[in-house]
Amino acid sequence: MCTTFIIRDQHGKVYQGRTLEYGEELAFSLGYYPRGSQFASPVPAGFPAMRFASRLRFLSISLDIAADYQPAVAGLNEAGLTVNMNMFAETALPNPQQDSRPLIAVSGVASWLLASCGSCAEVRQLVEQSQFWVDPLPMLGNTPSPFHYAVFDRHGQGLVIEFGQGRVQLYDNPVGVMTNGPAFDWHLTHLDNYAFVSNLGKREQYFGSHLARTEDVGNAMAGLPADDTSSSRFVRAAYYAQFCQTPAHADAAVALVAKITNKFDRPRGATNLPDPAHAGRLAEEWTTFSALTDLSRGLLYIRPDNALNYLCLSLADHAAIDSVRRHSFSRFLHEHIGLAQPVL
Repeated sequence: MCTTFIIRDQHGKVYQGRTLEYGEELAFSLGYYPRGSQFASPVPAGFPAMRFASRLRFLSISLDIAADYQPAVAGLNEAGLTVNMNMFAETALPNPQQDSRPLIAVSGVASWLLASCGSCAEVRQLVEQSQFWVDPLPMLGNTPSPFHYAVFDRHGQGLVIEFGQGRVQLYDNPVGVMTNGPAFDWHLTHLDNYAFVSNLGKREQYFGSHLARTEDVGNAMAGLPADDTSSSRFVRAAYYAQFCQTPAHADAAVALVAKITNKFDRPRGATNLPDPAHAGRLAEEWTTFSALTDLSRGLLYIRPDNALNYLCLSLADHAAIDSVRRHSFSRFLHEHIGLAQPVL
């Protein structure tokens, strides 16, 4: 599935990391959208077309659902707002109403917010004034869009947007972490079970008259869950965000986000399940890409699952471009990512 988190540096600037896990290679694209870019959100039959224009420039990693529809799964806009789509199987809403509110497909929320909002306060206001439709995804066998969204702004404010229990759920995000289901408020309650956790381990302990002693300083993490389920990843991400040393400057913060993201980078074959649809086959899930975001400097770093290092895209480098740019995710990264091989 997916893990999303933020950290801050000593100046209060915000940096975000994420992984995306799935059981097959999905078709992604990289995109740049200048102000005024035109978008259309899918709507149910009988509803008027929903179109909007971007008032903010943004970079995104998008899912290629159709030739004319590539909604963002992760992105950053010029105001320093980042939006990330994670899987959330509990998504369910009633049928939308024919009224004056904007109607947005659940799969298209990230693009809509990146194009429209510069802060979490603006996101909350826009979401509360809109209605949403759980659109079916042809690429997933017309499965209703199983997504929720983590939103962070450059000031470190965070929101989680979910579409469950028949209504839109907007949560403030006090821990700066989101994974997958259950609902976000469940994860906050589940954290109560880890109130004992800290980054201070113990070097020795008597058992009877025997003194057990270790020189290894890693035992502070013994109480953390080790598996890669959503609830366990949430706890571990909250731990790292809370206890890792606060970086002194931006480059150190990006490096730290990359290190933490590595903790959730899942190799192919590490966790499988029996495939209920095909006897004798396994259902796989692995990290298809990792992404880091520097919200203040407008940088988006991307690493596909078959690479060692990240490719960096900068909003500043695109400032003079007034047309939409879109490239195949895998092809563009293959062409532009690589390790230098200097001779000493």
